[in-house]
Amino acid sequence: MTTGVRVGEQHWNHCLITGGSRGIGFAIARRVARRADKVTLVARDRERLQQAAARLRDETDTEIATVVADLSEFEDVRTVAALLDREAVDVLVCAAGVYTTAPADEANVADWDRMLEINLRAPMHLARAAAASMSQRGTGAIVLLGSVAGRNAFPGNSGYCASKFGLRGFAESLFYDVRDAGIHVCHIAPGMTATDMTRDTPGADPGRMMSPETVAEAVRFAISLPDNANLMNLDLWPQRDVFSG
Repeated sequence: MTTGVRVGEQHWNHCLITGGSRGIGFAIARRVARRADKVTLVARDRERLQQAAARLRDETDTEIATVVADLSEFEDVRTVAALLDREAVDVLVCAAGVYTTAPADEANVADWDRMLEINLRAPMHLARAAAASMSQRGTGAIVLLGSVAGRNAFPGNSGYCASKFGLRGFAESLFYDVRDAGIHVCHIAPGMTATDMTRDTPGADPGRMMSPETVAEAVRFAISLPDNANLMNLDLWPQRDVFSG
């Protein structure tokens, strides 16, 4: 298998994906594993992680590695950051996320903290570590999975919106910091997608939601652009309103 090919040529040496055991993260892993030498999945549920890895090994000849990590715990974030520093990861995808809803005046502060830790703080630290390593090689891609709730506020989502608005701003600023080092930065913001996190959303029709595979294809496209192009922000909306009956 050819190695050392640049990002725009649709082959990757080592892709690391947080939230890679299910949902959008696993769909991305399946998509990139077809054109990667190695894929590392990061998730907190060991059993789900092992099942996801086994499925990828059955489907491809790609080397699959796993890291059990709870990204709400800073020591676990540091463990993954150290791996990014130690290994030549050329694509980082931060797909791990959590979502809880409540009016701001009734929200559980612990839920707010957890969303900020997993949805914003962890991607910031991991992207920083990846950028430092990638800049030494003059190439790489960092994909941050946001949400349309990072540009459009929704009632009952104050904590989630805060985490996703923050991620969008971080991604845009990061791009300007690392673009001249040859590092691509892409912020992909899906709307309602049929995952375990959203299927039971009150009033939503799962049949109208996007599939995780749709988002995964957007990620593949973003990291397959020529080296002289960068897809900064991509908002993906379901074609039909998932809340209209």
